[in-house]
Parts: sequence; C-alpha cells; structure tokens
Amino acid sequence: MNRQPGHRATQHNLERDRATWTEKKLKAGVVAQRLRAIGEIPRYLRMKDCTDTIISDVCERCEARYVIQTNFCRDRLCPICSWRRALRLTHRLGEIIETCQADKKAGKNEGETRPRYAHLTLTVRNVPWGELAEQIKTIMKSWRRMEKRIKRAAAVLGWVRIFEVTRSHEHGNAHPHLHVLLQVPPEYFDQGSDLYLFHRKEALIRQWRECLHVNYSPSISINAVGDTDYEIERAIGEATKYLLKDSGIEGLSDSDFKNYAEAVHGVRSWSTSGRMRINDDEEIEAALHDVPLYVKGTCRHCGGRMFEMREVWTAAGKMYSVKVARDDAQTGCGNFTVNLNINNSGGGNVYVGDVYGGIKKGV
Repeated sequence: MNRQPGHRATQHNLERDRATWTEKKLKAGVVAQRLRAIGEIPRYLRMKDCTDTIISDVCERCEARYVIQTNFCRDRLCPICSWRRALRLTHRLGEIIETCQADKKAGKNEGETRPRYAHLTLTVRNVPWGELAEQIKTIMKSWRRMEKRIKRAAAVLGWVRIFEVTRSHEHGNAHPHLHVLLQVPPEYFDQGSDLYLFHRKEALIRQWRECLHVNYSPSISINAVGDTDYEIERAIGEATKYLLKDSGIEGLSDSDFKNYAEAVHGVRSWSTSGRMRINDDEEIEAALHDVPLYVKGTCRHCGGRMFEMREVWTAAGKMYSVKVARDDAQTGCGNFTVNLNINNSGGGNVYVGDVYGGIKKGV
C-alpha cells in the first residue's frame, strides 16, 4: 500500500483521467434526465449542473492532477459524486489499514501479529420496487442489531459496511444487500480455533436471521482475504466499488425508478466502526469540497511544477473544453508551450498564461 514518488504517473495520464470525468459526466446526464422524467426537478437541476466547471492543478512532469474547485451535487444517485466518494473512502481506509498493519509489524502490541480480513455479504429476500423503502428500513435496523452482536464478539476488530441495491436477473425485483469488510484476529482462520472461518458461517446465518426477525435462512457469503498488502488493498477496492455500480437500474421503468430513487434518497450508503472507524464519517462527504492537502505549486508525487487547468463542460459537444495557465507569478509569464497530454479536439482552445496575471495568449 506504500506509494513511491511518480507512482501516479506510471498508472495514469491526464488524458485518461479526463476521459473518466467525461464518462461520469455523461452518465450523470442520463440519470438526471430520469429524475426529470419522474418529476424530481430540483434533483435534476443539481445533477445536470454537477461539475460543469472543474479547476485543477496539473503537474507538467508526471501529469498528476489535483482537483481544487468544482461544484458537486452530492446526490445519492449521481455517478460523479459516487465515484469521488468511493475514491476518498478507499484512500482513507487504505491509510487506516496501513496504520493497523504497521502497528503490528512494529510490535507495539507484544505477542500480536498483523490482523487479517474477510469479505462478508448479507442478503434478504428480493422485493418489488414498490416495497424497497420498507425493505431498506428492515435491513438497516437488522444491521444495527448485528453490529451490537459483532461488538460483543472477540472475532471482529473492525469493519466497513457498504449498502447496495441491484436488480435480480430472474424477476427484475429489487435486491438490497450489504457488503462488509471485516478486520479479524489472525486466529480467525486457524482450523483449530473456535473462530475458524467455515465454522462461523452457520452461526452467522443464524445470527443474521435472528436480527432480520424472519423465519427463513437468508443467504450470506464470507471469504478470506489474502495476507499480502496487494490482496488487502484489492479487497478495499472490491468493497468500495459497490458505491459506483449502477447495477442495471437505468433500465427500470419510470415507476420502478421513482420507487428506487425515493427509497435510497437519504440512506447512508456506507459506515465504519471498530479499528477501521473513520473518526468523522462526514469527512468523506466534506472532502467533495475540500482543497487537497499539498504544497501549492509543487507536485507531491514527483516535485514538478504545477499548472492550473480549467475545464468547462459543453453540453452540445458532450466534452470538457480546456484552459491551462502556468503558475509562474515570481518569474513572470512569457510565450511558451505546455507539454501536457491533452486531446482537446472538437471544442475550445488550450490557453497558456500566468495564473495571477490572467490568460495571456492562446496556443
């Protein structure tokens, strides 16, 4: 989970990053139109205008990008906001887990080894979309009961819970369920231990059934996560990716989509607790508006100089047009070329100039 200088540049480039923003913006437009069709006009207007203008600092050397200002709608259904929320949550969970791993490696708790992880999925029976709101209330109340049991058990040290609704393939009904990444003691996977993973599955089914207050055995799955940093990092990504999935809901009829939009509106899509708790859960939401923590004018990945890039959405062209300005207030601004991997064909120009002195000349 450690990052070396320049790692960001080896994995991405600016053009690919801009393509992702464009893809999410186009998807947001589709969802916004669905909201308009069911009469959710205020939500439609906010989502339609989400991230219309993005101001970023971009490194001229490695093309790392830091978004410093934009307008997020923060709607539960917005593909852009869900994507940024998932990225921030993934980053914070990575930091927390890295700290837990380091503490164990450093021997701060004598006799203990680094914790392990497991991915748990808790389900309920599918329901018609008109009954989804009540089923969500049931599953959330049941999870709170389950949390109390987990806290009393020595088998779990911490967890992150992700809520998801998908459409069943068989009948097209709503399928709400929970994904939980559990942090557990290493002996949880010892076959000689009372906490052994496969011995716990039947107990988990029984406990989840009791928490749901139902007379059927709900389906659950629980899988061990490998003990390498790579596999743990991958498990974090697997858990948080469920914040991003549209799960086929775009194909719903207007009436079913209306039931879905109303049912999930205001529902907390994730939570954390125990050793994996994020001290202030609101920091993920607030991070949508926060300026990234880095030294202004210097790339935190490679130390290169930064440019300010302003992207403006053009609905007609279905793309972001670009303006780039160089942060060169101390030395002044002359005529020069910005060597960035930007495909800006089809709309707008790329401008170069002094950030503080304004745009000087187009190239």
